[in-house]
Amino acid sequence: MTRRRMPANPDVVQLPKPAAVSNLFISLNDETDEIGTERLWFAEGIIEGAAPLALIVGPEKSGKSWALTDLVVATVAGGDWLGCFPVRRTGSVLLVEAEQGAYETKRRLMRVARGRGLDPGEVNRGVRYVRGYWQLDALDNDEMRDLKRYFDENGEPALVVIDPLRGTMLGDENSAKDVLAALEGAAQLGRIAGAPVVVAHHVNKSGAASGSRALATRPDLILTGTDSARPRYTAVGRRIRRNDPIADGRGFHIDVDHGEHDDDDTQATTIVKAVFGEAPAPLPTGPLVLSAAAERVLKALKAGPRTKHQLRTALTMNNLAMAKALDQLQAAGLVRSSGDQWEAVS
Repeated sequence: MTRRRMPANPDVVQLPKPAAVSNLFISLNDETDEIGTERLWFAEGIIEGAAPLALIVGPEKSGKSWALTDLVVATVAGGDWLGCFPVRRTGSVLLVEAEQGAYETKRRLMRVARGRGLDPGEVNRGVRYVRGYWQLDALDNDEMRDLKRYFDENGEPALVVIDPLRGTMLGDENSAKDVLAALEGAAQLGRIAGAPVVVAHHVNKSGAASGSRALATRPDLILTGTDSARPRYTAVGRRIRRNDPIADGRGFHIDVDHGEHDDDDTQATTIVKAVFGEAPAPLPTGPLVLSAAAERVLKALKAGPRTKHQLRTALTMNNLAMAKALDQLQAAGLVRSSGDQWEAVS
């Protein structure tokens, strides 16, 4: 019986032949020269490697997106991320954003740039904002080839930022299969760009990453903030070593200081910093003395429950002052959070 040869399908990508088995093995002795040499940092002390996948997980409206905005600006213009982690590879940033929109994203970038004493226009020119964002778990070969061609012609970015994960995936965040597909899609963007990928995600009510537990298996670095008024971020990751600052179990807070304000937002500034190593505040042992800000917040909450955004607007208070006031009131047992609202304890 004669076997017929099937015609070649031009739409099928022809994979290269596998390497000979003899070429698959290396001697570990050849790699010992790398031991003890300087580590390959993207952001020194926190993000290591040529193209790692990092996940930053925190509560809604807690400064997570501001922290990513600060990372974008530090990458474009140089400097320290969050005032602590020197960015060692600068250049343009590919920003895949599916929550705030182009106007708000640009406004935040400009505020952070001014807070660093930079020209906002120069920073914005270094950001490649994706208007029609990808569904990470449904990327196809054509999209990836187009992106590779674009990078070949215009230069590779130094960083890829995706904010948030749930807005850029087609499937269900509670499905392990869908989550792993989305994270692999994010990693594929990083491989094509030859750059780190940092993805924002939210927490559930218990303070863990919302959705499938598979979220914890794929990233090289996971920064997780507790679900509180002033989240404390700690890290786990394959490349974290005991002496790294990020390995400090106390973690850090993200403080967002909205400094100057103006009606048309043309001079406003924002400074985003990490505050390391603060131990939890001790319980009060003497008479309770509330700060002036805490007194104002408590008075407002006694009139009825409000979100942090409503409180900030009503009291014209910045995010840092609001967080400290709520921390003090919560430690004293005078207020509590319920979902995204705060209420006075009667």
